[in-house]
Amino acid sequence: AEPTAGDPLRRPSHLLTSPVQLKLRFAEETAEGTERPVQFLFAGTWHTILSRVGPERLESGWWRGPSCRRDYYRVITSEGSWWWLFRDMSDNLWYAHGKFD
Repeated sequence: AEPTAGDPLRRPSHLLTSPVQLKLRFAEETAEGTERPVQFLFAGTWHTILSRVGPERLESGWWRGPSCRRDYYRVITSEGSWWWLFRDMSDNLWYAHGKFD
């Protein structure tokens, strides 16, 4: 089954060993003043984002050392695949972290 906004705790069945930094193409800024990615480059292929669910913010506890803050999105591409992408809140870089079957 495809991930939906109604199952926010569902995680991808295929996690990457380590998150992979992505190269992105952005649409114009949104009304909130943030850029919205419309394509990402993964393993030499550009993937067009049709829709997204999120963000879901995940943060580490301050007691564990340096903070880790990420906004995760589930995106569906024009090929029909679902990806788990995140934006690192410390440097605003985007990463792929997994893919749904």
